[in-house]
Amino acid sequence: MNRATNPWKSERGALRPGLAIFVALLIAAAVMLSYRYMTRATRLNNEAVEQMGLGDYEKALEILDQAQILDPDNREVLINRGIALAERHRFDEALQSFERAAQIAPDDPLPLFNRGYVLHSLRRYEEALEPLRKAVGLKPDHAEAWLLIGECEFERFLAQYLADKTAAKPEPAREAYRTYLRLKPDGRDRRKVEQKLDILAKPEEFPSALDRRRPPEEPAPPPR
Repeated sequence: MNRATNPWKSERGALRPGLAIFVALLIAAAVMLSYRYMTRATRLNNEAVEQMGLGDYEKALEILDQAQILDPDNREVLINRGIALAERHRFDEALQSFERAAQIAPDDPLPLFNRGYVLHSLRRYEEALEPLRKAVGLKPDHAEAWLLIGECEFERFLAQYLADKTAAKPEPAREAYRTYLRLKPDGRDRRKVEQKLDILAKPEEFPSALDRRRPPEEPAPPPR
């Protein structure tokens, strides 16, 4: 009795050339089909990302504006648009874009981190802490978010220390910095973080750090 043979295989067990071509055609058809059903907003978003990679944020914004008109609730479009807006120093619009992305994808830490990053860059430390803490709540191992939390808390501590030494609490900054070091022991910011931990321990020994953050003295009133 002859054994049944697989018509798709050669005597050596390899796929016959005809089947290999058939499989390749199936793959090509699947790729074409997925591209056809890819939304125009997604294609525009991909084009914008290419422009951002080239450093042309103005062109990227033009493309992302078109994508947002087509799909106002596209998370990736909103995030990339926020980045492009921030690069063009249109910070309020960038913050709005990140906030909308966070509303659409409440379980995604990325728009929250980006929003906190922009607020930190603007030295709006109190405001930055809320989205950053939400980000680490969603992703506890988000090292860069912990670093920014530490930076915000560090600035808050020094401001409090200058206003009232007894009210200044170093623990929030210290905890955030130590979490960052635990998550990223070889991070490029390790030395800077260790220096700031020293300042938190004994701020009076680092007068230059305090002087840089003192509010400017009010000018004396002109003589009468």
